[in-house]
Order: sequence, then structure tokens, then C-alpha cells
Amino acid sequence: MSLKRHYCQLGFASESMLPKAEGRWDSFCRGLRKICQVTDLHPETKEHFRSYPALVNERKINLMRGCNLIHPMSVARFQGQVHFKHSDGKKTSCWLFTSSYIWHGAVQLTVLFMMTTHWCGCLVYLPTILFYYWFGHMSSNYNRFLKESERDLLQLDFITRYQLGTFITLSTFFGTGFTLFLASEPEELIVHAFIILFSTVFMVYILVFLLKVYMTLFSSTIRYNELMNQVKEYMRHKQFPVPLQKRVKTFYSQLYQKRYYKEESVLECLSEELRNEITLHTCRVLVDKVTLFKDVPASAVGSVLGCLKPEVYLPNDPVLRAGDDGNCMYFIDYGTVAIYSLKGVEVCHLEDGAHFGEVALLMRDSKRLVTVVAVEITQLYRLDDIDFRQYVFTNQILFERIQTLASQRMHEAVLVDRQFQRDREKFNEKPIEFSETSI
Repeated sequence: MSLKRHYCQLGFASESMLPKAEGRWDSFCRGLRKICQVTDLHPETKEHFRSYPALVNERKINLMRGCNLIHPMSVARFQGQVHFKHSDGKKTSCWLFTSSYIWHGAVQLTVLFMMTTHWCGCLVYLPTILFYYWFGHMSSNYNRFLKESERDLLQLDFITRYQLGTFITLSTFFGTGFTLFLASEPEELIVHAFIILFSTVFMVYILVFLLKVYMTLFSSTIRYNELMNQVKEYMRHKQFPVPLQKRVKTFYSQLYQKRYYKEESVLECLSEELRNEITLHTCRVLVDKVTLFKDVPASAVGSVLGCLKPEVYLPNDPVLRAGDDGNCMYFIDYGTVAIYSLKGVEVCHLEDGAHFGEVALLMRDSKRLVTVVAVEITQLYRLDDIDFRQYVFTNQILFERIQTLASQRMHEAVLVDRQFQRDREKFNEKPIEFSETSI
């Protein structure tokens, strides 16, 4: 049996979940509704709907909400006509307030910039004010930037003076203010030089803050890009073929979601109780989907979840092979797998929340009876044989449910193989008729 590409042998309904069209107008309306549904061609679809069943479920919800709805991840995606609200919309709107470090730093810098601009704008007139209070009259040698004959500050209103000082300060901050500040006296040149020096230091401080914010926000993304650069260099050095390079890149992209982190480093400092709580939270969707855990004590479920190890499989990757020794079972977090019998007949598909591989753990010879192949990108949780015997065998409810389901699956696989054998025998016994034209 070739496992390079999956050709589904099971008859499913339409992927769009729409009724069949009976005429041209119905076909036209059906096409419009189809392009308004969520599609896997959208680049952001996999971020919200990681498996095909989740995509189909979203299409059902889309149809229930109304025929005029245009999904933001559809082919006909228009920014002004979207009526769909993501489940993480609240998180997006509250991001500014939850990121306290960045928010407080931005507010602090804004206030500091406004105060600095104000005081530097006032500092421009310092030599003139000191001369006035010292000698009692305005000197004509100062304030050449006013471009007036007498250059008397008392003849100008407060708003005009403040606007001009602020304009000179902002121009100096952004590196264009020296030519605007016409001065010949040493006092004014010293004040302006101080403003230039202070503005340079302040702008460097802002630049450092922005770099720090960028490194804080995109640290995991930067590490992921560094990791991918190493992977690309490794594949180039080993001369990987292009299809294999694409599969490796897809695997890393699915595993890390373009953000690199070390889970061991994050969890090693936590207490055991906190780790178990994180495990339950991480696998809460799995617990809700798996009917095996229904009405099972939380302590037993937590013990099983604590032993699960995540694994990612790409489309057409074999997960299990018939005839191999079975040393673990799997739970499907998201994705779809195809089940093949010993004779290579496709039996069924298993989707989110299903589990497989437990039959071999209950048999004496521990041999796999079926072959399991990933149909799409699938994340599984592996439960090893040692943990299976320690936690599942000791729990009567779990053991009875798995034993019943294993017997049912073995029976179904045997029936499929027998039917396949009968169909083959009938095909071989059927005589081959030759027509005169073929002869």
C-alpha cells in the first residue's frame, strides 16, 4: 500500500455543507454562498482552525448565522462587510492594557517628551529674560530669530512666543533646528548647544526603548527565525531535495507556530501541582472531546494527561503500521487520520478527540492490526505502554471502556477485510468476455 498520497475511499457529503443546486440560479446562489464561507486557502485559517473537522464545524456555524454573512477568512473577504467576531477579539482589544510594561513606558515617554519640549522652548528665552531683569531693558543683540527690527519680546503675545520656542525646540530634536535659531551672542549659542546635546541624548533614549520593546515583543519570533536559518543551512549542506525541505519547514512551522520557546525551561522551575494544573488547562479541549474521560474522576484524568507526550505528523505520514509491535496509544488533539486494515482497505477516519492504538496494548502479542496515516497536519498525544498499564489498567471505568471499544474496532476491521476478500474472489471468478471488435 502506497502512503505517499491519501486518496479517500469513503463517501462523504459536500465539504461546503450546502444543499445541491437544481438549476442555474440555484447553482449561482450556491456559488456565492460557497465563496463567503471559511476556506483553507486563507493564510490565517490555520491559526484559528487547525484541523479539517474544526473547519467544517465553522462552516456549519456560518450557515446557521445567516446566508448574508461573509466570513473574514473566505474568498470574498471584504473589510467593510465582516460580521464575524473572533473568540480572541477581547484579548486583542485589551492588549494595550495587559502589556503593562510597554503601556506604562509609552505613557512615561510621551509625558517626558512633552515636558522636555515645554522647558526647552522656555529655555530659548533665558538669556533675554536674565538680561532684562539684570539691566531693566531688552537688548537688541538677543532674539535674532524673531526676525524683527527691535526684537522686543514685550511686543509679542505669549502664544506667539511659546509657539516659536516650541517650534525651534522640535526642529532641534529632529535635527533641523540650528539654522532656524539665528543667534550671535555666546549665551544664546550655549543654550542652543545644550538643547542640541539634550535632544540627542533623549532621542537615543527613545531609540533604545523602542528596541527594547521590539526585542520584548518579538523575542520568540526572532529566535524562531534564527532556528529556521540554522535548519535551512543544515538542509542546504546535506543537499535535501525540495519536497523534503518543504516538509521540514512545514513541520517546524506547525510545531512552534513561528514562535520559538523551550517548554522544559518554562516548566522546570514550577511546582508539581502547578505543572499538573497547566497540563489540565493545556489539554482541557482534549478532555472535553474525548468521551473516554467522561464521568472519570479528575485525579485519574490528571494522571493520564500528565503522561501524554505531544507529537506532530504531516499529511501522509504513517503513524502506525500493521504488524509492528505496539508500545503506545494516541489521542488526537486536532487533525484527521485514516485507518487501514491489514489488507490495505480504508476502514474509517478518526478526528479531533478520538484515540487509537489501544488494541495492541490489550493483546498478548502486542501486534498492530491496522495502519494509521495522517490525512492532514495532525497533533497527537502519545501514552506509552508503561503509563497505560499503570493508570488505565488500575481504573475500572477507563479499562472497561477501552476494552469494549477495542473489541468493537477489531470486529469492524475483520468484517472489512472479509468483505474485501469476498469482493476480490468474485472479481477473479467473473469470466472475461471478449467482443468480436476487440478480437
